[in-house]
Order: sequence, then structure tokens, then C-alpha cells
Amino acid sequence: MTHSTPGPAARTVVAIVLAAGSGSRFGAMKQFVDLTDGERLVDRAIAALCHRADEIVVVVNPASPAEHRQRLAQQIYPGVRQVSVVDGGDSRLDSVALGLAALVGNARGGDVREEDAPENALDELRATDDLVIVHDAAHPLASPELVSNLCASIGAAAACVPVLDAVDVIRRHLDDGGSETIGRAGLGSTQVPMVFDRRFLEAAHAQRRQHDQHDNAAGDMASRDAVEDSHLVELAGGRVVTVPGEVTNIHVVDDESLALVRLIATSQRG
Repeated sequence: MTHSTPGPAARTVVAIVLAAGSGSRFGAMKQFVDLTDGERLVDRAIAALCHRADEIVVVVNPASPAEHRQRLAQQIYPGVRQVSVVDGGDSRLDSVALGLAALVGNARGGDVREEDAPENALDELRATDDLVIVHDAAHPLASPELVSNLCASIGAAAACVPVLDAVDVIRRHLDDGGSETIGRAGLGSTQVPMVFDRRFLEAAHAQRRQHDQHDNAAGDMASRDAVEDSHLVELAGGRVVTVPGEVTNIHVVDDESLALVRLIATSQRG
């Protein structure tokens, strides 16, 4: 898989950290689970952004315990001018949209209103100097170096995402209980954090709201089918470039993956 190469990195950066999971599958709100030495998963995820982001919005579940919300709001993150905590929505995309709305600083791109969003939302837009990082507390081991590479490599694209190239052959499950080979060449798994040109991301979300409001289930951009924001931007016509992902950037989904992440985090502390 061919990845983007780094370029100039002098752009204003703000960030959204998703920590709004209900914990229904994991059995607890994993974003607040201890990683190592009192550091929660969400704390490590935020720490990876502090060297680049001037402002961070943490999106939490409305049912999050008050002590965790207060700790997020009161904790000092070196280099970050402002940290806000807001409630999330019913879906991942809804939570990102709420995080975007809560960002207040250093964004020169300007909001894109639904009525101003063109049919192909990104066709008429140019890249700005404002970047938005979208991260997830369930990926606590993404490194600061990965964040820097993403910000430096987005260029004039709408988004830049880390991709871990497939090393095994991929198969697709079929409805009849069988399966089929997809292959390995050119395939990979998408990780977070992701970096977006802010105006492009806002335009894609504006079009999503516009389609939802008009109940346009058969619209040109099938926003209801978007699984995350880089997919949403892609469906809106935006170009998404990639950088190499990290093997240690593990998605915590169960007790086994949490145990592995804790082991790696402990080893990284030396």
C-alpha cells in the first residue's frame, strides 16, 4: 500500500477525543479503566495529542460518572490551551459532530451551514490551515510520532488516516455461512487518530445533517452507511490519504486486548 509522505506541518490543530462508549459490550466504560499507575485509557489517548493540539474537546457518555468528567475538566495537559468536556450523541458520527460544534478556538475555516453545503460537499472547497484530529480513547497507545506524521502528511487532502497493512489474507463472511477470499495486496486496517482539514470535515457533517433532515435515504452520498469520519468524508467526495499505522496501536475491545495494552504500556514506561 502506498502512503502519503510528510510535508510542512505549520497548521493550527485542534482535537476531538471520543470517550462516549456506554460499556455495554465491555462490561464497563473502558475509556475510564486504569491503564497503568492510575492513568486511564482516555488520559493516555489525550497525552498523545498534547504536543500538537491547542484545544481538545473530550466527548463523553451523558451517563459518565461525575468524578471522571471532573477529572478530565480539571486535569492539566501540558501545551494544551483549553480542554472541554461535552456529552456525546447516539452514534460515533453524532458524537464527532457534537465535538466539532464545541470547538471554539483557532479555527479560521468557518462553519459550513447545511443550506450552504453543495450536493457534492467537498467539490467546491479548498484546504485551509486548520486541522482537526479525531481520536478515540479505546486506542490509548497511538504515539505522538504518529500524530505528527498524520498532521504533516495530510497536505491538500480532506483527511489523513493511519493504515496497518494486511499481513494475512482477508476473507469475507457470506450470508449463507460460507466465505470468500478478498486477498492481501493493497488492503489494510484503518486506525485512529485521524486528521482532517476542518472545513472539509464540517462540510461532510453538514451534508449528513442535510440528508438526514430531508430523509434522503437514497441520496447521492449514503451518509447513513458511513462507519466513521474518514468514510463520511470519502462518501462526500473528499480525498483520503494514508500513513503507516502502528502495530502497538491496539483497539481495546475486551479483557484480552486490555491486558495486552497494559503489558505494552508498562514496558514503554521502562
